[in-house]
Amino acid sequence: MNAINVIDTSAVANAADGLYFCNNRVKSLGTTAATTAIEVDEALDRAIICDNFLVYADVANTPALLEGATFDLTNLEMARNKIFRPSDYSTAGCLLETSSTASSGMVYDNKIRCLDAASILLITTGSLLGFANNLVQGAVDTSGMVLPAIDSDAS
Repeated sequence: MNAINVIDTSAVANAADGLYFCNNRVKSLGTTAATTAIEVDEALDRAIICDNFLVYADVANTPALLEGATFDLTNLEMARNKIFRPSDYSTAGCLLETSSTASSGMVYDNKIRCLDAASILLITTGSLLGFANNLVQGAVDTSGMVLPAIDSDAS
């Protein structure tokens, strides 16, 4: 199956609260659409997205794990996911996407393989989520770098 999204939430605020997406293996090699594991269509609270293994084809500037658009992602836990998507992420986040300044929660210990080490973004700015110890590999045959850099507020 080549789905654009594994989960696409309802457009009703908080209808998917408590979403639990853990211990999954996703292989999506489609290159004709913006493929993201979880598409959030309204505010989401208490989502737990942990311990997943995702392999994608090259679809530039499309988040691999969560597309939240402008919606609030509150009390989010996103941890220990392994993602392979050899794409450029100079204008969008490789891990998740939200521009809500009312988001809260932690994104930590994720491992991501993407492309273009010079301009990698985990997420576009302004989300207010906490980030810690996310390892991003942007160049072939390297072990990656912690992003944002330890003791830095830049992502």
